[in-house]
Amino acid sequence: MKTLLVALNARFSHSNPAVRTLRAYACDPSRTPPVPSEHLAIYETHINQPLAGVVRDLAHSRADLYGFSCYLWNIEAVLRICRDLRVLCPDAVLLLGGPEIPRGDAGRAFMEKHGEIDALLVGEGEVSFYRLLSGLQSGAYPAKIATGVPGLLWRTGETGIEHLPCDPPLDLDSIPFPYGTGKDGLENRMAYYESSRGCPMGCAYCLSSLDRTLRYRSLDLVREETAWLARSGVRTVKFVDRTFNADPRRAVAIWRHITSLETDCVFHFEVLADRLDPPSMEVLASSPPGRIQLEIGIQSVHRDVLTSVVRNTDPDISHQMVEKLVAMGNLSIHLDLIAGLPGESFERFGRSVDQTFRLRPTALQIGILKILKGTQMEQIAQTRGYRYSTVPPYRVFATDTLSVEEMYRLEDIGKLVDRYHNSGAFAATLRTALPEGDSPFTLFDRLAAGWRTSGLFDRAVSQEEAAAFLLV
Repeated sequence: MKTLLVALNARFSHSNPAVRTLRAYACDPSRTPPVPSEHLAIYETHINQPLAGVVRDLAHSRADLYGFSCYLWNIEAVLRICRDLRVLCPDAVLLLGGPEIPRGDAGRAFMEKHGEIDALLVGEGEVSFYRLLSGLQSGAYPAKIATGVPGLLWRTGETGIEHLPCDPPLDLDSIPFPYGTGKDGLENRMAYYESSRGCPMGCAYCLSSLDRTLRYRSLDLVREETAWLARSGVRTVKFVDRTFNADPRRAVAIWRHITSLETDCVFHFEVLADRLDPPSMEVLASSPPGRIQLEIGIQSVHRDVLTSVVRNTDPDISHQMVEKLVAMGNLSIHLDLIAGLPGESFERFGRSVDQTFRLRPTALQIGILKILKGTQMEQIAQTRGYRYSTVPPYRVFATDTLSVEEMYRLEDIGKLVDRYHNSGAFAATLRTALPEGDSPFTLFDRLAAGWRTSGLFDRAVSQEEAAAFLLV
């Protein structure tokens, strides 16, 4: 039986860790029996590719099962592909999994709406996917294997859909290293690495709040595997741990190892600034320039706004720690803000932008709040009268303190912060356009209005034209 795991990434430079992990687990020799590696392949592309070509490639592979890794940025494309694939491959099993796949009653409703889909896997997929493939290889799909596949939703007939509960969380050390097969195709690309699962935070807007049980991969494995990645030619290793420094001592041990490596590879971590202790700051200060990139979710500088979404961070301490990190001069610091959080008006969000921009981060990313299904934010949004899209990416259009027009203005401001500041191409021009003490938010709001009036958001703009516009 031939199985094809399908990854539709956001960009060519990205890679998909989920399909590699599923394959590594299922084909691991310690399984009894393992899935033959020649029977389980990976097809990886990106959403900017013509979908007709993707469908053609998939149909040409003549797989018996197609397993799709689903996220909010690709689910619409995946469903379009599956509709055509069902016509071309009527006997194939079409399986969907990933964070965009709903659970329970919502999962049943999803399958009722999308009749081309045969099955869903929810929750952690390694054990479930392996058991499903084992059952399919024995010819027992679906009824005879259903009781052995945790987290499976499958069709029992024209209308029947059954669901099995998920297994307990998996020991991360039982998952083989998903790279190192010689067929990774990761040179000069971004590789994703998982050293922990779960998140101690309970942020209302985040799916990670649904799994607050922290589990760790052993330090010996992390050291061995990151050393391999550092030698592999990968451009960037992005740790997908939701809060890398939830355990500060463990974080320090990994950072100390990474700073000792001989490599040009960049390692990216998502951390809480107010949890950085003295040993963390010491090892970060000793890192070779450019080796470590930190992403820090400021989200808002207003304590009441953070409290409203159960984000238990201290904005004052975060501010102080970011100042120290930037002053080190050897780290790439990326700060995140979210527009649309409860209680944050246009003016208050402007203060969040001003305070974070003045910290001089390498990048300031302004995102629009998304109302993800199953999160606490769904109820908050309904209670407060939010207006938002019910289809991916579930963006907010207006809140009880931000009008539709103001939300679009903030979106434009975010684009120009990315173009003028995050790109690093306009540093000198920005210093001229933004004298000490002036409001960065006011500057970018004025720029955004000018760009919108001149139609610049609707066409390609050269660096020279963008620079000239900045100085008008």
